[in-house]
Amino acid sequence: MDEGAVLNIIEGAVSLSGRLASKALQQRLVELVADRIKSAVPELATYKHDLELLKLVCNCVENTVHKRSKLDKKTVAMAILLSLFPLLSEADQALYETNIDALCSTKGVVKKVSFSKKLWRYWFGSSSKKG
Repeated sequence: MDEGAVLNIIEGAVSLSGRLASKALQQRLVELVADRIKSAVPELATYKHDLELLKLVCNCVENTVHKRSKLDKKTVAMAILLSLFPLLSEADQALYETNIDALCSTKGVVKKVSFSKKLWRYWFGSSSKKG
């Protein structure tokens, strides 16, 4: 048996639970959102201190992390930012944390997209508008 077949057997027989499952879910969300942002935003490094990028990250987290997953949204947002900018100083991290708190406490800045809008975008694409 090759290594891939052994890994498939192990993954099928062993399932994660509790904190391990939460950590694995968080890592997967961080990878997905960071990859999406990296592909969508050209010259990402120039937006390191841009509030629009931070707002985008917070909105992505708000719309992907569910309450029942028991993930801390602020921790997920910081993990995404650390994935996007691996060499963040502690001062930058503290600034991001402060700005995340400010964005989340300001009503209407970070908001959940309704299920119907998500469904509409899935079926008809994000560029088309509802008539």
